[in-house]
Amino acid sequence: MVDTSKGLELAPRAFSSGRAKREIVMRLHSGPASPVRRWSVALALCAALLAAAPGSHAATFFVTSYWQSNDVPNDFPDFNPGDGVAETTPGSGIASLRTCIEEANEHEGPDTIVILPPCVTPPVNEFFIRPTTPLPPLNDPTGPTTIIFMRPNCEPCPPASGQGPCWPTVIIDGDMLAEDTGASGLRLHSTGNILDGLNIQAFPGNGVLVEDVSLPDSAPGARARDNVVRNSSIEGNVLNGILIRAGAQGTIVEDNVIANNGGGGDPVHSHGVHIAGVGTESN
Repeated sequence: MVDTSKGLELAPRAFSSGRAKREIVMRLHSGPASPVRRWSVALALCAALLAAAPGSHAATFFVTSYWQSNDVPNDFPDFNPGDGVAETTPGSGIASLRTCIEEANEHEGPDTIVILPPCVTPPVNEFFIRPTTPLPPLNDPTGPTTIIFMRPNCEPCPPASGQGPCWPTVIIDGDMLAEDTGASGLRLHSTGNILDGLNIQAFPGNGVLVEDVSLPDSAPGARARDNVVRNSSIEGNVLNGILIRAGAQGTIVEDNVIANNGGGGDPVHSHGVHIAGVGTESN
């Protein structure tokens, strides 16, 4: 029996395109006798994630800290942003979503952040990522960042179990953030970022905020251009599902479920997708 009040953490270290195969360790935090289960990420999966042109210096970081209970935060910062290793404490390899974003922002070149939840027994349908302060924006001017959810290859539930699907999802949940922060879930400030297959809900601001905060002399990659939000569920956020503003251009929003946003009661700032501001065009 898994104690659902305890956290689940995977422990791989960050890696780059030169290392295609990983072993991931799942630790069930139930005390000193916590069981440990190991499995390998398929070579084909990693090869697909890490495929890049020679010299592109692509890096991939795995989010490894998940919780089964929706009332427990797991939102630790990176120990040493920029060292190429996503980890909250030295040598642990344990990485929150915040940790991975901080490393991706510091790394020169394109990055992939993978959200890959574990398979557990008994099966769990939902894991949570719950920020306690606003997440950092994606703002790397040297290359785009992709945040992608990947469904693990878990054993299906027996038909008579009554448990429903056994392929877990991960909810990026803003319910721990104070309402007066107005914090948005994921913020895209630079060029070419991709959000793919995510579940973003209950943030006190927007689910996704795309905005250009660059200065006139900023590098081209620092401008909010050609970002993509796709295959995602964005629901129950206080303001907009997606807000595109402040000169952001070329944003693509496709194949998403965007519903039940705007619970804050502000009809001016409550839409599924809202585009606003001078120069915000070609979206």
